[in-house]
Amino acid sequence: MKHLEPAAPARPIAPLLAAAAAVLYLALSLPQAQRPFLGDEVDFVKLARALVERGSHQYDRGFIDDVTETGAIQTWTYHPPLYMWALGLSFRLFGGSEPAARGLGIFCGLVSLALTFLIARAVCGRSPHRDVVAAAAVALCAINPFFLQSSLLVDIDGTVYTVLLLLFVYGALRLEEARELPRAAALATIFIACLWAKMTTAIAFPVVLAVYDVARGRRSRAAFDVLVVGACGVSLFLALYAWYASAMGLDFASLFVHLGRSRPGKAALVLKSFVWFAPVLPLLVKRLRGPTRVGLVVAMIACAGGVALVERYRSLASEAAVSLWLIVAPFCSPLLLLLLYGVFAQGLTRWRRAGADPIDLPLASCVAIFISYAGVTTRGPTFSYYQAPAMPLLAVVVAHFLLADGTTFWRERRARILSVVAVAGAIAYGYFVLGDSYFLSKRQPPASPGSDLFAVLASPWIGGASPGNQSVPLGVLWYLLTALPVAAVAFAAGRAPAGSRWMHAGAVAAGLTLALSIKQAQAGYQTNINYGHPVEPTREMVRFLNQQEIIRGYFLAGREFSHYVAAGQFIDMTRYTGGYRHRTRPALSQKGELTFEVDDGGGPPDELPRGPIHFAIGDYPLLDQAGTYEVLKEVGGLKLYRFRGARGSVPPSTASPRRFVVDRAAPRRSPAIVSSYRLASVRRRSAW
Repeated sequence: MKHLEPAAPARPIAPLLAAAAAVLYLALSLPQAQRPFLGDEVDFVKLARALVERGSHQYDRGFIDDVTETGAIQTWTYHPPLYMWALGLSFRLFGGSEPAARGLGIFCGLVSLALTFLIARAVCGRSPHRDVVAAAAVALCAINPFFLQSSLLVDIDGTVYTVLLLLFVYGALRLEEARELPRAAALATIFIACLWAKMTTAIAFPVVLAVYDVARGRRSRAAFDVLVVGACGVSLFLALYAWYASAMGLDFASLFVHLGRSRPGKAALVLKSFVWFAPVLPLLVKRLRGPTRVGLVVAMIACAGGVALVERYRSLASEAAVSLWLIVAPFCSPLLLLLLYGVFAQGLTRWRRAGADPIDLPLASCVAIFISYAGVTTRGPTFSYYQAPAMPLLAVVVAHFLLADGTTFWRERRARILSVVAVAGAIAYGYFVLGDSYFLSKRQPPASPGSDLFAVLASPWIGGASPGNQSVPLGVLWYLLTALPVAAVAFAAGRAPAGSRWMHAGAVAAGLTLALSIKQAQAGYQTNINYGHPVEPTREMVRFLNQQEIIRGYFLAGREFSHYVAAGQFIDMTRYTGGYRHRTRPALSQKGELTFEVDDGGGPPDELPRGPIHFAIGDYPLLDQAGTYEVLKEVGGLKLYRFRGARGSVPPSTASPRRFVVDRAAPRRSPAIVSSYRLASVRRRSAW
């Protein structure tokens, strides 16, 4: 019997580097933990409070025109409640502040980094370089703005969902040699926990695991994974959720309504899916030969192009450019995906000769996450934050590609010096030259695009870009500028081996991502959702409203003001733009008061108040033109409107009561729930 050689002793410096990367992650994320809640984050905060304080899925949503309800108080059941219960527990332990909410995501980020380290070690087997690979993977992930900003969001995907999906991948690798039944039971348990967080990407993971098993020559295990881990896991989850829904008085079927809401365009879905599917094509068709393989590749390319042409010919140029060029770089992470494609180039001969290796499981899982949300619309060269769980897996794949072959890169003095210079130069170049002006151009006015050199070079495009969108030429320019340091490093590397040249490219990518993470940590604006949305105007407006107590009755505003303002009845500002179902239209009454016209379309009547709205917070052109509304305060483009006839004429007693709508499938609850909203608002007033 051939004995395995003992593994080389671990290098002490590698775990220390991983720990240093985790500390750097904390240093970059903690300064951003106090940013106020914005948009959808408020829904998670309100639901978490409702769960731990009242044991209810109902809270004030401001008459938002959603799938099934239109009243003020609605039942939120879009996703299973694991994250919301965890967030509520964080509020119970640490209070209801922003750091308590974002601190949960930061904690999940640290756990994700630990799992990244373990997964990287697992895919390396007994290689003496496994600790170095693991430390590099942690470093690549920790400094990446896509991972960092997603973990700071008060949302599911970048927090508990990332942890659970990574745990599933690590469990599959760690238990690869275990007995079938205990292994399947453990993976099914993790899989059920993933479904309790979100019923989206996780559903594909048993299939990914089965494909990996087939590529490893274990067809019986593949069938076992599909049936026991997949089918039995889904069945047990549905049974548990049915019990939970019955205990909480929820409609069981409402959980699945949200899954049918998204209808992405076929062209965007096919084009983006092909971008991510193309690299794994050799793994899936490795047994095909000659014309069959070529024909399959040509057919996929023709399918992608054909669907795009049929779907929307007039916008093909811009859509193809965004899908096939701008989208190939992760959010604020130019060049990193190029390293991923290098992994496939390196693995072509290996897959044809020996099938899949352990590294191919995180690789296939990473691609599955990207494909599952390929059709989600994003502005500019960004991935949706739904794809955040893929970043740690991508970091593992890239680190394995760079370091697992035992290259002598670090033994060469010239290479070490060049790598250090490349990192330092990339940080300076990314911070002072590239910056984040391209992303700021999506939201901020052209007058203040940013302070970096790119803002000066691209000022003609930034000034001419339409609000809310970045131009394709602007994005091309930004990515061409990111290619400059790569070209410089490639020239300096000269005739160095290919492995060393890839290492230098990785150093440049790491420097650029770290520079942008530093830039975002210092920013006074949002750097994830609503990029460029200023932070201080929201805080100042909330302080003003709570001190003056101006608002009476209904007021139109963004969701963040419903959380922080302790007066009036909130109406979600999406009603002004038509609502999610495009059934409402703002109008002015004969007196010049803001009202809403609603098209019920023959369905259940919309519960949106038809009465006048005398107060509004935001920027509403209709009110600017009306002449019947005055702007009491304006800060950073944020305006407080008040109907001129409402000055001092609306006593507190006339403030409209908060109506409580009871779901037919839910048990009746005490009206005391309604008064708890007022109490919670008063408590929040003291925070600012």
